[in-house]
Amino acid sequence: MPKREYQRALISARRELERLLQQRQKIDQRMTELQPIIRHLENLCQDLDQRRAAEEAASKELLQGLTHEVSKTLKSKYSPLSPRHIMEDMAKRGFDFKTYSSPLASVHTVLRRLVAAGKVKIVPQPRGKKQYQWVVSIIDLLETVQRAGELTRPK
Repeated sequence: MPKREYQRALISARRELERLLQQRQKIDQRMTELQPIIRHLENLCQDLDQRRAAEEAASKELLQGLTHEVSKTLKSKYSPLSPRHIMEDMAKRGFDFKTYSSPLASVHTVLRRLVAAGKVKIVPQPRGKKQYQWVVSIIDLLETVQRAGELTRPK
C-alpha cells in the first residue's frame, strides 16, 4: 500500500477518534446532568409509594372498622335492615362517620362484600328496595349459647 493511502487512513482515523472523543464528552456531560435528576426522581417515587401505602393502610383500617361495626349491627338485630337503618344504628352507638366522604356508599360497599362472602343475605323489599340480614351460622349460635351460659352462672 502506498504511503499516501496510509496517510489518508491515518487522517481518517484521527478525525473519527476526534468525533468519538467529542461524543464521549457530550455523553459524559449528559450522564453528569442525569445523575441528580435520577436521584431526585427515585426519592419522589419512594415518597409517593410510602404515601400510597400509608393511605391504603388507613383506608383498609377504616373499612375494616366499618365492616366490623356493620357486622356487629346486623348480628344484634333479628330483622333485616336497610343500609340507612344500619348507619343510623351505628351512629346511635357512637360510630364516627366523619372520616368518610360518603358514609352510606361505604356501608353499601361493606354490605356487598359481606353478601359476597356469604355472611349477609339480601332480603328483597317492595319497589326494588333491599334490606340485609346476618346469616346465622352454627358458630354464631354456639357463641350466643356460651355468652348466655356465662350470664347465668353465679359469680
